[in-house]
Amino acid sequence: KAGYVGTLDPFASGLLIVTVNKATKLQDMFSGQYKSYEATLQLGSTTPSMDCETEPTEITSEFEIEKISTASVQKVVESFLGEQEQIVPQFSAVRMNGKRLYRGAHSGHLLGDEELPKRKINISSINMKGRDAKFVKVRVTASKGTYIRRLAHDIGQRLGCGA
Repeated sequence: KAGYVGTLDPFASGLLIVTVNKATKLQDMFSGQYKSYEATLQLGSTTPSMDCETEPTEITSEFEIEKISTASVQKVVESFLGEQEQIVPQFSAVRMNGKRLYRGAHSGHLLGDEELPKRKINISSINMKGRDAKFVKVRVTASKGTYIRRLAHDIGQRLGCGA
């Protein structure tokens, strides 16, 4: 018997806990813990997958991004602190009507946010670590079920420039 705790996101790096034999019974103990992430957000474009897996569908000019102050970015980033509902990305393994969302998304069946399930999450800390033009570095500590690429997307939406 073997299992894993965490994500198999191809763009993530870090620790992946693998359990074998009797240790597989401990998976729930590990998966329910808060996890910390460091992420770099690219302001100015959005993609259907909310990462670099798909091509951008909306692009904001560099000039418009430069007009957004670092203080504004920091304020928006910090506004995500606490309990909230997060819309699950359509490129995810979450099941809806018995089917994994990513299967429909990869075949071109894209859903609107209002059609996607929501999850309660808690972001216990979120800090902007730096900004270089259109790139913003953040450190996030969040509960189980938090999608960092959805968080990045939502930050971009709130800033009005996409991410």
